[in-house]
Amino acid sequence: MKYSIPGNNIRNLRDYLEREEKISPQDFENILKDAQDIFGRCLPLDENGIIKGLIYGNVQSGKTAIILTTMALAADNGYKNFIVLTSNINDLYDQTLRRIQNSL
Repeated sequence: MKYSIPGNNIRNLRDYLEREEKISPQDFENILKDAQDIFGRCLPLDENGIIKGLIYGNVQSGKTAIILTTMALAADNGYKNFIVLTSNINDLYDQTLRRIQNSL
């Protein structure tokens, strides 16, 4: 799949993560590379089908940052709807929801 970067969503997210979460520019580039790999596995907007995937890792390993970056990259390329499955633990749910709302 072809994609263009940086779009406005990626730029805004980069600024947010560097400013609010103190993610270094180099760390963001690494996150962006992972997000590009994930996004590259998605179906183009004009193609029907099913793609399954899973992002997993240790606590505080950057999973949410990669998900946010993948969503920003997708939004920059015309995708409009996103579904995020998260924990049923209220504190973790609230934390994830706030990060999504504040960064995208």
